[in-house]
Amino acid sequence: MHFSHYAMQDALPVAWRFIWNAMNIKQLEVFTAIMSLGSTKAAAESLGQSQSAISRMLAQLEADLGLELFIRSKGRLLAKPEAEELLISAVDIMERVNGMARHAEEIRLGRFRNQLVKVAVPYTLALNYMPRLIERLMAENPGIVFEVLTGSYVSIESKVENREADLGFTRVYENPHFEFDKIDQCEAVCVMPKGHPLSELKVITAKDLAAVSMVLLGRQSSARKDIDFYFHRQGVKPKVKIEVHSVGVACQFVAKGLGVSIVNSILLDSLEDNGLDWRPLVEPPLYSYGLIYKAGRPRSKMVERVAHTMKADLQARSHKA
Repeated sequence: MHFSHYAMQDALPVAWRFIWNAMNIKQLEVFTAIMSLGSTKAAAESLGQSQSAISRMLAQLEADLGLELFIRSKGRLLAKPEAEELLISAVDIMERVNGMARHAEEIRLGRFRNQLVKVAVPYTLALNYMPRLIERLMAENPGIVFEVLTGSYVSIESKVENREADLGFTRVYENPHFEFDKIDQCEAVCVMPKGHPLSELKVITAKDLAAVSMVLLGRQSSARKDIDFYFHRQGVKPKVKIEVHSVGVACQFVAKGLGVSIVNSILLDSLEDNGLDWRPLVEPPLYSYGLIYKAGRPRSKMVERVAHTMKADLQARSHKA
């Protein structure tokens, strides 16, 4: 049965009818740029458009949605709560659209479809671990082509679900959208600058950290919730001086002597040669990590090979730590 363009458009939910034509995708791109950069001028520079064109598209977006998203005050745009709520959906739509565009480009260019492997990992793993792993895999498989994507665990899951990545490294939990290859449970450890007084201890307790400045992940992250619970059950209130959103960034601050941090031991290998030392914790937070794949999506032999090598390597490193 054949459906016309208009019949298909009419069958879509209202929200999807809105994004059906290309101009509305441009409007969403403008909206997310303004929310990210804070002004129409910065968005115009980022997108290569005139400021007046950006303002027109934003006004049209508000008219199409029937919502006022910003307060105009003295030449500035102040985001209303409605804009903050819409941003989550807008980012999700743009990620899907961009993923589809990349997928189409891969098909058009014939990018070694059986040999291209797209891996999504946290920024910290991408710094040192992935280059070493990929060097080894490329030596063993000369025809392989890699695309390494980075982001938060939520972003990694989104990339795998939207087929932007073939596999991803993230925390393991029940989710029907994914298939999991679980890596052995690993422990959190305390990371400190070399020569720090805590390095004289063989193991560290929560009470040892009570008076020490801490650099921790942001309160929204699941890892931070585990750390907060660790201190709570020991009756200790940590002295959090700096919050960041990446283990790699936390360790950069630690290396500068701005505090100590608690990180997943499986990431230790990505932190070497940075002026850092570490010690195990007494009764530490435990983490379950693994590789994820989109449920029901067939995997190429090359993806299977990469996943097998990566899982075995990470498993060995979790034991070493």
